[in-house]
Amino acid sequence: MSFWKKLFGGSQTTEPQASSPRIKTAVPAATKPQAASGYKERDNVGTRYESREDVKGYAMSFQAQGLESPYIRYYFYEKNDALAAILEVPCIKVASDTGKFISTEPIDFGMYPTLASDGSGRVATWSVFLAGRHVSQEIFDIAVAACKKRKGEEAKVSGRPAQAPSSKATSTVSSSSATFVREEHSSIEGRSLSKKIYSAPSKAAALAFLQKQAISKPFTYVEVDTPEGRFGKDMDGIYG
Repeated sequence: MSFWKKLFGGSQTTEPQASSPRIKTAVPAATKPQAASGYKERDNVGTRYESREDVKGYAMSFQAQGLESPYIRYYFYEKNDALAAILEVPCIKVASDTGKFISTEPIDFGMYPTLASDGSGRVATWSVFLAGRHVSQEIFDIAVAACKKRKGEEAKVSGRPAQAPSSKATSTVSSSSATFVREEHSSIEGRSLSKKIYSAPSKAAALAFLQKQAISKPFTYVEVDTPEGRFGKDMDGIYG
C-alpha cells in the first residue's frame, strides 16, 4: 500500500470480473491450523498470488523479459493436500487476522483453484505456486518434497538454486545493507509527519532492514529506496 493511501485511506478493488472468476484462498476454518505463532498480515514480505490468471500473467511476464528464477507449481485434486503441502514450507504461515497465507521471505507464492472446463463453476484442482529469485535451495527442496508427498502432480519445476545462501551472508544483508540518506519532517492537515529515508541494493535487503525497525508512534515512517522500488514501514507494518 502506498504512503498516501496509508495516510488518507483508500482501498483496492480486487473483485473478479464475471467472465474470469477468482476465489480468494483464505484458509477454511475446518482445516485452518492453530495460529500459535501470532503471525499477522502485516508480517507478509512476499507477493501473494490468488488466481490462475495472476500466476499465468506472472509466468508470461518472466518469459517475455527472458528472466529465469526458481519456479515450482504443482496441482492437487484435494484441497487439503494442497493446503498441507504449502504449509510445510518454512516461510509460509497463516495470518491470524485475515486467515490468508503470508511469507516471511520475499518470494512469490500462492495457492489457488482452477475451475472445471464444463462451465459448472466446480473447482477441478488446487495449485501450489512458489517462485522468485529469493527462493533458496532449502525452500525449493522442501516445497518439491512436500508436494510430491501430498500426491501433487507436477505442472512445472525449474531453476533449482545451486546452493543455499550462507547464514553469514544473510546476516550481512540484514544488518548493514541499508544506508541512511536523509530525514524529512512535514505537516499535512495539522498532522506532523516524520520520515527517515534509506537506500539499499535490493528489495530483500530493504525488507530485512525494515523487519528490524520498531515503530510505535503514528505518522512516523522509515522508507528504503531500492532498484525495485521504495519500501517502507510504519506502526501498522511493512508496505511497498
